[in-house]
Amino acid sequence: MVLRTLLFADLFVQAACALALLLLSRSAEHMRNLRWYAYYYAAVAVALLLVTLRADGPEPATVYGARALVLLGAVLLTHGLSEFTHSGNSVLHWGLGLVVVFCAAEGFLLAVNMQAAMQVFAIFFIGQLLVGVFLLLAHTEPLESTAGRGVAALLGVVMLLFAVRAIFGPLRGVPFIPTEAFRPNSTAVVGLIIFLIATACMAFGFVWMATARLRLQLEQQVRTDALTGLLNRRGLEIEAQRALSASRRLQTPLAVVALDLDHFKGLNDHFGHAAGDAALAGAAQLLAQCLRRSDLLARLGGEEFVAVLPARDAARAGLVAERLRSQLEALRIDFEGASISVTASFGVTMATAADSWPSLLQRADAALYEAKRTGRNRICSSATPTAAAGAQPDVASASASSH
Repeated sequence: MVLRTLLFADLFVQAACALALLLLSRSAEHMRNLRWYAYYYAAVAVALLLVTLRADGPEPATVYGARALVLLGAVLLTHGLSEFTHSGNSVLHWGLGLVVVFCAAEGFLLAVNMQAAMQVFAIFFIGQLLVGVFLLLAHTEPLESTAGRGVAALLGVVMLLFAVRAIFGPLRGVPFIPTEAFRPNSTAVVGLIIFLIATACMAFGFVWMATARLRLQLEQQVRTDALTGLLNRRGLEIEAQRALSASRRLQTPLAVVALDLDHFKGLNDHFGHAAGDAALAGAAQLLAQCLRRSDLLARLGGEEFVAVLPARDAARAGLVAERLRSQLEALRIDFEGASISVTASFGVTMATAADSWPSLLQRADAALYEAKRTGRNRICSSATPTAAAGAQPDVASASASSH
């Protein structure tokens, strides 16, 4: 009687979690991923309903259907985790194939050996959840990984519970979830209580993951330039401070390259602001392709961009700036039948131990304006504070004339 009461309690919890997650998934776009977890809870709830209908325990055919439903729920749950982590793999297709294979094997074993059928179910179910655990542990986004690891830990508890019951259940006559009989024993009661608590906590974990994703998206919007997809001034300030601190800690050089598209106002006046936006987006894409993943690139505002180059000395930073300059000069942007060309002026400076980010950026800007003043489409390297007082920026002229 106690065991059946717990099964009904578990049924109520699973159904409540399914309904809550489904309603949340329809409340906002960023919550849509919760629908997959709602389907999992719904499948488990229906499975529990099947095995609790008869007071003396379910028929083998009912156990067969209930287990297939639980495994299908696990497939849907894992697909939701795959969608959340952007793994790029379609768990749903091969997962459904796994359910078909399980149904064939389980149908045969239930007629031959009930205990072996129980263990086969545990293997399939644990294997499916294990995929979800690996997806969550491999997800490295800092704001989301904490929530993901919490859910992975709860999935681990459920897997351990199923493994223990699959291994020791046949030896002790312990019913499995879904249960074959309602024989009262302390092991089954404890197992059901743990399963109930773990799955209820998992529902909160899934909501935690969704809210962590929302927080990440909001932070990215605050730190990202809408037109180019690059960091904006705020985002650059945060990331550049980190890069500057890392440079001091590791005692490695750090270069800053500021660049400004030449005659951009004239481009806007001649072709229109839509063409100017296309030029900015095209230039941003090209600049990003020319830099390493470890480099930072931001649109500071208007037509000015800034690149932060960790572990680049002055010579290598100059080479990077020249590559960017020549690539931009060769760029042609097609806009409504017109071919738009752009050039840019560059200012390069190196960080010193005494630099703050504002002072470093100010020095790069000073070199940039010197490049503008001396002809555009060229690179100027700014003197550092350790240089002789009154030293003028060292100008590296581009081969092309200004446009």
